[in-house]
Amino acid sequence: MKEFRVWDDLNKAYQDPEDYYLDSDGDLYIWRHQRGYPTQVYSCKVEFWTGLTDSEGVKIFEGDKVKYDGSVFVIHFENAEYIMKSKIRGYYALSPIAPNSEEVLTVIGTIHEDEK
Repeated sequence: MKEFRVWDDLNKAYQDPEDYYLDSDGDLYIWRHQRGYPTQVYSCKVEFWTGLTDSEGVKIFEGDKVKYDGSVFVIHFENAEYIMKSKIRGYYALSPIAPNSEEVLTVIGTIHEDEK
């Protein structure tokens, strides 16, 4: 299964992804050991790893803010590919993540930093 991280909207924090799993429909569940069965989770967002790392070796996930060529971009998954979006002068510039991005991208945070 593809590696992912879990953002909890209620607690405003990332959760241990080892406690969660995705079913074949993409629904997120947490294993409740005290109950002995999984419970579907609605208050969390799943952010998948792109399969890439930045120039420092940090894994790049959906929702990460990255610096590229002096601008800040946010990583998204749209139309079956990972892209970078940057709000410039009131609109979004879209750019697919290039194969050599590991050499030129630097993860500088996530979209959730202001929510904490």
